[in-house]
Amino acid sequence: MQTGWNRHLETITSAARKSGPYLALEIVMPGGTLLALLLFLYQRRQAQTGVPPLVELRRMLAPRLQAASDALRRMASARVVV
Repeated sequence: MQTGWNRHLETITSAARKSGPYLALEIVMPGGTLLALLLFLYQRRQAQTGVPPLVELRRMLAPRLQAASDALRRMASARVVV
């Protein structure tokens, strides 16, 4: 009987440790619920891929930004000054 209660207590303690930072954000900061949700998603994504989301976003956008920059340079050089 004691081991069953210990298991439940360990489960509750573990959940409290994991959710502590999110609850603190929600209580202390204005807009804390949104910030806590974003923090949770950010950490979850980083844990899944092993790569921080901003690095992944930069890798994804770099070719597109380079293409846009090249297109703007071509447009600027093709412009005829009157």
